[in-house]
Amino acid sequence: MSASVTIEINGERRGIQVGTSLRTLMHEGQIRGDLFGVAVAVNNAVVPRDKWDDLELMDGDKILVIQATQGG
Repeated sequence: MSASVTIEINGERRGIQVGTSLRTLMHEGQIRGDLFGVAVAVNNAVVPRDKWDDLELMDGDKILVIQATQGG
């Protein structure tokens, strides 16, 4: 059994494997939908897309995923 940590994504608690990067979280089914127009903040700090590989998620991290929408 692999070790896990608990994170919060848009208010929902989820367990992930230790060492999971933000990119892995975003691309491997934890986040649903198209990633075009998506902004992500971890612990209230926006994470640029080019840093997603470098950010290893830790126990207790709070992730906010915002999807831009079009409207008028």
